[in-house]
Amino acid sequence: MDQTARIEEFFSMFRGGTETLKQYIDYQKKFTEREEAIVEKRKNEIIENQLENYQKNYEENKDNPERIKRIQELQSEIDLLTKDKEGEEIILGICKAQRLYDELRWLQGDGEYLIENGGSFEEDPEELNISSFTIIQNNTTLVLIYSFFENQLKRLCNILGKKAPIHYYDLKGDATVQCEKFLTKFCKVESFIFGQIHWQFLDTIRVLRNQIIHNNPHYFSVLTEKVLNSTDKEYIRRNLEEIIQTENFLRTENDNDYCIRLSDRFLLKVINYIEIFFSDLENYVQKKR
Repeated sequence: MDQTARIEEFFSMFRGGTETLKQYIDYQKKFTEREEAIVEKRKNEIIENQLENYQKNYEENKDNPERIKRIQELQSEIDLLTKDKEGEEIILGICKAQRLYDELRWLQGDGEYLIENGGSFEEDPEELNISSFTIIQNNTTLVLIYSFFENQLKRLCNILGKKAPIHYYDLKGDATVQCEKFLTKFCKVESFIFGQIHWQFLDTIRVLRNQIIHNNPHYFSVLTEKVLNSTDKEYIRRNLEEIIQTENFLRTENDNDYCIRLSDRFLLKVINYIEIFFSDLENYVQKKR
């Protein structure tokens, strides 16, 4: 197979790979949506059952002397916290009285809202597990996508640099940095292609990928303040700060670090940027042939 045929085959297989990744993300999204629907149905069944039992219990015990006594005690405690208070004192009193107020409404037969809002039972561990699974799944998928991106760069280096005096991996840096140096120095790819926003975004994903793999001290992967402040590329810091905002990363207990949580929409954006970057490369290579 000559060089031209190898290049055409490469870009054809590349496009097939990105389509497979998109289908994989779609499948995973549908899977989690089905599981969430199952949990939501189960939760609604639990709520309906609890509402029924609550109303039955209230009707059977509403005239119970102990219940009536407790209602009177609660009313007195609430008045003590809120009556004749002004300014910050009344706000503080209302905050302290909220738990008492909830109990009062419960005993008075007006506590349905506690059940409907989930205030009367523990959170469903299955629901929490699905939420956690989705975060881990999407973070792992980003690693998969970036591995595909790296692999395609390496393959292209091997095709275009067949006659080069060295291999891409003989150069210093991460795999993508090695490929960038190799393609520009030995394959005559213009450096401006690696200065576009698409490459800069993918270079930022490299940092995020490394954090997902190497920095997960408490089950979830963490983007640290140290990494944000230590990068020597301004566009990486800027892109990471934007990702933190758009993807709603939650602060960790440290307050200066962030829990990495990516959406399927973001994963598709990464694939789109990979497609645009390789489209630029393909157009450039075709013009140079």
